[in-house]
Amino acid sequence: MKLGTIHPVWPVDLLPSLEAYAKTRTLVVLDDDPTGTQTVRDVPVLTDWHAGTLQSALESGEPVIFVLTNSRSLNTSEAIAVATSVGITLRNAAAASGRPMSLVSRSDSTLRGHFPAEVDALADACGLDGARVLLAPYFGEGGRLTYGDVHYLLRHGEPVPVGETEFARDPVFGYRHSNLISWVHEKLGDSHRPIISLSLDTVRFGGPEAIAQMLCALPAHGICIANAVEDRDIDVVAVGAAMAEDAGVPLIARAAASYVRSRAGQSRQPLLALPLIHGGTPGLILVGSHVPLTTRQLARLLESPQPGPIRPIELPVNPLLQGGVAAQGIIAEAARRVEETLAGGITATLFTSRVVAEETTASASLSLAATISRGLVSVVDLVATRPAWLLAKGGITSSDVATGALRIRTARVVGQLLPGVSVWRCDPDSRWPDLDFVVFPGNVGDDESLRLAYERLGEAGGPK
Repeated sequence: MKLGTIHPVWPVDLLPSLEAYAKTRTLVVLDDDPTGTQTVRDVPVLTDWHAGTLQSALESGEPVIFVLTNSRSLNTSEAIAVATSVGITLRNAAAASGRPMSLVSRSDSTLRGHFPAEVDALADACGLDGARVLLAPYFGEGGRLTYGDVHYLLRHGEPVPVGETEFARDPVFGYRHSNLISWVHEKLGDSHRPIISLSLDTVRFGGPEAIAQMLCALPAHGICIANAVEDRDIDVVAVGAAMAEDAGVPLIARAAASYVRSRAGQSRQPLLALPLIHGGTPGLILVGSHVPLTTRQLARLLESPQPGPIRPIELPVNPLLQGGVAAQGIIAEAARRVEETLAGGITATLFTSRVVAEETTASASLSLAATISRGLVSVVDLVATRPAWLLAKGGITSSDVATGALRIRTARVVGQLLPGVSVWRCDPDSRWPDLDFVVFPGNVGDDESLRLAYERLGEAGGPK
């Protein structure tokens, strides 16, 4: 499949304007798992939303703040409760700090998440009466683009409608439609809300002014779909959104990571130069995601020649699900093997068994994923030897490791190890201060990407 004829992009570089917006209005990004930082650099990630934490972050004048909610691991009612709690606290913190803010509900670029429930709950809690929703799943770094209102995933350079990918068959957030207008209707059910589309012609010929005018004309609670196939397209959308907000339109974006980078006024940057703070081996790789792509990536990692020795350690899922003595036993044994491996100067790859029984309900699937993730965290809790770095594969896995095993309160996004793969630096109060924590989404990269990430980290050498 090929896309149709596409006209040239908007001719003006808009990043300076977006950077100026970010200096006067903090972009607060509620991230439904830790992978939303995959396009930005030098921004803070908060893992709690206490009033003092949010007020201090706003008063610091940071252009962008990520707040990790991990709501994709929750059921809908829990996600709504979290969005409401964060929204109320944010509203009060913004009033106390005097710092204006814009809101992004960051979500998966393959359309998985609690839409529109948590978006509406956040807007209501923040006092955005009648908020318009900008739906912008474009993620250039990950090969996700929207053209003719259809959302695509690029595979080997060919655009595949996302409704035809394995991500549309997600047991919790599955869907049928690749056309975003149809997808929105599918998610809304019997609810009727105005839906408009920003066509690529509008973006490229009309520019930010046309975008702002359409958003200003959108009725209350309307949903606006953004088409974009290149970074400049999403820059145009971001400036138009900022102009609409300046005109008084209550707006919240439901967007993937590229919109966040654009709205923050950041350009794409080269991958991180190595070494990082520590680098080299032994490192620790944790694989909890069970999407087929991750399973293929794990297989390629374990079967390929490596820059240094690597030891695979499997954590059987079935005993974890049984709980009790059986679960405690395999957790203790896995921790012993990881400890022994790291202490011997060898990188450990701890992965959950790949065959997992499919659950018949969304809530059962979420419960299963949470149990598996807690098992991985429990193993890391028992490991005493500090690794040179830690890589977590999968959104729920990354979040639980960050907050549970590493006990991160605030981290700093350093940049990207690979396209779409972020490196966080842990705060001084975390379990392993200044550790480089690699957040690797389950649905990013190709079959070789996990192997390439290890090669970069394993060859990084010692401290700077």
